[in-house]
Amino acid sequence: MENQTRQQRKDFAKTLYLSEKGITQKEIAARVGVTEATVSKWVREEQWDRLKTSVVGGREELLSWLHTQLNAIREAVSSRQENNYVSSKEADTITKLTNAIKKLETETNITHKVEVGRQFLTWLRETDPDRAVEFLPLYDAFIKEALR
Repeated sequence: MENQTRQQRKDFAKTLYLSEKGITQKEIAARVGVTEATVSKWVREEQWDRLKTSVVGGREELLSWLHTQLNAIREAVSSRQENNYVSSKEADTITKLTNAIKKLETETNITHKVEVGRQFLTWLRETDPDRAVEFLPLYDAFIKEALR
């Protein structure tokens, strides 16, 4: 942890705070290598609680909304009596929506990596608690590397 800059520690703490359900500020501080007071200050000053609310379910919710928009265009075009082909404006909108969906479905960001790791760690804790203790430092190192 000594090689991490303060900003990298803050970024890692923020990632943990936003993505690991039920994690305490004390646990974040221990994993990041700062004091609990520092984590508390970051949470308060940068309003991480507000961010947490918007991040939870945000990706899936947005994907669902984008698919709903595409379906609405399809239905509107299909329901026309005449000329049930998409207009150039509709085609442009379809392209933009499709690209946004593709990006959300394929982009692997740090939050997603943390979520997958968290799910694995939860499973591992139930299956083999000793291995979970061994895995955690490797997992933290992986996330810290991804933040660089």
